Amino acid sequence: MRLKIGLTREGRITAIDCEVIQRGGAYAGYGLVTILYAGALLHAIYRVPASRYHGLRVYANTPPNGAMRGHGSVDVRHAFESLLDAMAAKLGSIHSPCGARISSPRRTGRSTTCRSIPAD
Repeated sequence: MRLKIGLTREGRITAIDCEVIQRGGAYAGYGLVTILYAGALLHAIYRVPASRYHGLRVYANTPPNGAMRGHGSVDVRHAFESLLDAMAAKLGSIHSPCGARISSPRRTGRSTTCRSIPAD
């Protein structure tokens, strides 16, 4: 996984760039939704004006596999939140990790970067 987050000095998230490669086992038909959800849920609860995602699910000499829980979003969400914590810490005392999250809330009725409009 490769992940970049654009963050202003005020702590507002401006962009996300993510590339994910997931091992999919020997068969392509099982678990394809995991690579979809890894990108679709990448920005989660934040308003992100610009987003780029490239996901690959590759064959591997392993048994068929897929998600038990989380369908691919757990790894990218953990990476995103961990990187956001580290970036907020580098901003210093201006913003805590919570401050960076509060600066970029997703608003009700506004579309996400995937063009979906979340319900209330």
